[in-house]
Amino acid sequence: MKKKVLFTLSLFAVLLFVVACGNEEAANVDDESEITSELDPNVPGWMQTDRTERVTLTWFVQADWWDTSWGDDVITRTIEEWLNIDVEFITGDEETLNLLFAGGGDLPDIMTIFDMNSQAVQGAATWALPLNELAAMYDPYFFNVASEETLAWFRLADGNTYAYANYSNTFYDYENNTIPASDAFLIREDVYEAIGRMPMETPEEFLVALDAIAEAFPDLVPVGGVNNYNYNFQNFIGVPIYDEEGNWYHRNFDEDYLTWMRTLSEAHNRGHIQDDSFVADATIFEENVRFGNYATIFHGNTIHLSGNLQNLTVKSLD
Repeated sequence: MKKKVLFTLSLFAVLLFVVACGNEEAANVDDESEITSELDPNVPGWMQTDRTERVTLTWFVQADWWDTSWGDDVITRTIEEWLNIDVEFITGDEETLNLLFAGGGDLPDIMTIFDMNSQAVQGAATWALPLNELAAMYDPYFFNVASEETLAWFRLADGNTYAYANYSNTFYDYENNTIPASDAFLIREDVYEAIGRMPMETPEEFLVALDAIAEAFPDLVPVGGVNNYNYNFQNFIGVPIYDEEGNWYHRNFDEDYLTWMRTLSEAHNRGHIQDDSFVADATIFEENVRFGNYATIFHGNTIHLSGNLQNLTVKSLD
């Protein structure tokens, strides 16, 4: 059977499925290939296989707003070069997804669905091939980088895992403080270099650096994204949630937080923060990010900026 891949996106994870075509029931991976014994489990499988033939994959994403370009940003361009593949995106809503499964024909090679509790995802065992068996055959290196806890979390009643999250946290991550943060303060590299990589860690240093940015780059907005200076910023500077006795900590009255708010107020007084920054909607903000109009940004969820930031990176490399 023709093998296909399905990605299912929840609020926190993308789930990977390899599926059978049409409405035929899924079957276990057969033993037509001896590739398992030939692959070094300590080296990624794609580095050990023939990539001379150009491959085109179709990818359905359950989002009409999805960027359907391929090879324009740093990540997809790198994937294209390393794996020698093209991707043709298909976008649509839940109705489109239902039509794909009801049509009785071939599904796209890759599918991204925003509801991990949907009937299609929960019934993966009836149409998908086990990811664990495919990895054992075609890419045993997968088990070196995949978390057993995550595999177990998505394991279905038949004992197989048909999905793997692109982002998940395990007990090890919590115990060892290795959970990556999505809150970040960003500065354009050319701006940072132009001001001599000035430190910006303290309120005093921050204001001095903004003065330097305004002088060197009068056409840029020194600070963007001020609408995000709320609890995300409190997390960023380490304001506690509970006090030593386990009582709720009044974060809005934290002295460090108030100091930074006064610093931002002073930055606004100096003209480093525009008035419309306080009322700008997400679309206006993202457009400014896309065109590189901000010298610095604080954002509470940089994942949502990844596309525009990648495009800016590509422009700087071209």
